[in-house]
Amino acid sequence: LYNFVIGEKASVLRATIMAVFILFSSRWKKALDNKAALSFSYIILLIINPGFFKNVSFWLSFLSVAAILYLNNIISGFFRFLAGRIFIIFKMPALSMRFAGKSKPGYFGSLFVTSLSVNIFIFPVLMYLFGSAGIFAVIINMAAIPVFYALLFILIISSLLAILWPPLGSLLLKPSAVPLFMLDKISGLWKISGYSVLRIDDFSMIYVVLYYTVLVLSAIVISGFLKKQKKYIKLET
Repeated sequence: LYNFVIGEKASVLRATIMAVFILFSSRWKKALDNKAALSFSYIILLIINPGFFKNVSFWLSFLSVAAILYLNNIISGFFRFLAGRIFIIFKMPALSMRFAGKSKPGYFGSLFVTSLSVNIFIFPVLMYLFGSAGIFAVIINMAAIPVFYALLFILIISSLLAILWPPLGSLLLKPSAVPLFMLDKISGLWKISGYSVLRIDDFSMIYVVLYYTVLVLSAIVISGFLKKQKKYIKLET
């Protein structure tokens, strides 16, 4: 219904199709992970509308989700490994083993890893399409996401109450001005200095291909290395 209201937006259609696959996979009694759902969504959208292939939001949406699905665990594991080695250097082996064996980072740790993964993954596309990318994008995203969720919560509550009693919904909508103001200020943080934006005017498709080739090979090597380290930690414990 939301898709029909706002029109055919690639990012919203992607999210909708992925959600349908994942929600109904249990009814079909077939396990379907997020990676498979992303692949199916990609194929279906291009079949429905081949014009999406030239749509910027289409590529940014799929690449962002792909980054979360494929890079998050690798980057998170790599940081845990580095932290473990630092604790060993400072002669804290017990803390090193405990931190290295930790399965998931905390909220802000996850937020940092996700923002970093997405920015690493979409960097060459931004350079190819726009010739620039924000240096402080990870920090800005980390600041904006919690504020956005606060705004979303206010909008959902006020909308639901407006159905029951419109004046109450309108009253509760007024606090949304605060997170909106904060998001406006946060979005302008990229103008902190003249060096906050990296510009490369001649970033051709060859560089895009080379970038992703190196990224994939690096991810495979680091992933294999982390698996060996994980086995070693289990043996030690």
